[in-house]
Amino acid sequence: MFVRKLKHSNGKIYIQVVFKDKRKYKVYKELERQLKEKKSNLSPEKVIEILQSIYQIEITVPQNSKKIRKTLILTQEHQLIAKTFDFGC
Repeated sequence: MFVRKLKHSNGKIYIQVVFKDKRKYKVYKELERQLKEKKSNLSPEKVIEILQSIYQIEITVPQNSKKIRKTLILTQEHQLIAKTFDFGC
């Protein structure tokens, strides 16, 4: 990962974080784009931190082998992310 300072033509200075793995960078930038589109005040870093503590369980019903998946939304931060990205319970 490396950090680069960029100056935009409008005079604003931006700091760009670039991961060595291009796939991570693409995911980060897409997350950043979606947060901006949804007018969220969360940073991509904060969302990633919160997402790392959201889990999903899968239960197989023995009678019919049907699989049931349940996302565990346990905190207010989890609820905020679930609402922002429309997933969860």
